[in-house]
Amino acid sequence: MKGRQTGNANDVEVMLPIEWLTECVVPRASDSFSQEARQALIVKLGSGFLNLADEWSLLESQITPLDEIWEFDSPAEYWASLCGSSGIALVRSQKVIAEITCEMN
Repeated sequence: MKGRQTGNANDVEVMLPIEWLTECVVPRASDSFSQEARQALIVKLGSGFLNLADEWSLLESQITPLDEIWEFDSPAEYWASLCGSSGIALVRSQKVIAEITCEMN
């Protein structure tokens, strides 16, 4: 499994379609979800990226309290045509600003 991190909120627009987002794994901080609980989820999620530590570090450095982290998966027709990918995406104001591709074919 080869990972790839793209996007930087300061200079690159990520082309990952918002429709590919499948599940929010880290919601934004709110009155009902504390920043401490959110940070614990971020740390737990990051611990799964041992082989992609540089990519995770770059994504993590861009996270703000209003961001969400989502899993993504390309549609079945992409996988069938050997263009599929899945991973995680950093979402700000309903726009993907960075992603780490964890699987591709």
